[in-house]
Amino acid sequence: MGEPPTPSARPGDAKLDDGPLADNARRPSGMSAGAANPGATSMKRFTQRVAMAFVAGLLCLAAGDATAQDSLSLDATLKFIRDEVADQGELDFASTTSDQRTGRTWDNQFTAEASAITADSGECALAFHWRSTIDGRQKQAMDSTVPFKRVTAVLISSLDQDIARLNVLNNHPGWVTQVRPSIWVLLVFRTDNQTNTLDFRDRDIAELVAKAMRHAADLCGGASGKRS
Repeated sequence: MGEPPTPSARPGDAKLDDGPLADNARRPSGMSAGAANPGATSMKRFTQRVAMAFVAGLLCLAAGDATAQDSLSLDATLKFIRDEVADQGELDFASTTSDQRTGRTWDNQFTAEASAITADSGECALAFHWRSTIDGRQKQAMDSTVPFKRVTAVLISSLDQDIARLNVLNNHPGWVTQVRPSIWVLLVFRTDNQTNTLDFRDRDIAELVAKAMRHAADLCGGASGKRS
């Protein structure tokens, strides 16, 4: 009967390839029973780094060095983003898709991971290697970059909602996909009409990273406030 169709995919970088590909997702690594709540850990880390950057900023202000203040703030922000993306590790998740036109239903299993993540305050960019599989077969292996100077908006949606949007774009409006477990998608829109995506298990963490990315875009001269 051939291979069943798979949900429309979002590559780790901006360009959509022809045909269905694995969706973009990650999983927190190193978590075990009784481990600390990841959202609470991230909030504590973010608060500590913001406090450090704030103290450094006060010192720079006292010295009259606004450029150095922005640089320190950007460095702390990019490090926070880098660490949170790295903490996601590899994600395993499943999807069930139904074609409302034909009544056909099928399941797929996915893995995806961002690795070799680097943050460069000089270039105002986050870079990483992206790899994804579907049903045990590699679908993507690519290097991706988020250039904060080009960022116009950073939004959050559920992975189910994002796949529905992409199904329509790929001429499959009748496909309805449900993902297990729930994943939250961070969408980074850019002035070159490209979009980067990152996925998170916890919405609170995704929101923290989104706020940090908007701040990084502002410091880098992006226009993150122009799109809502």
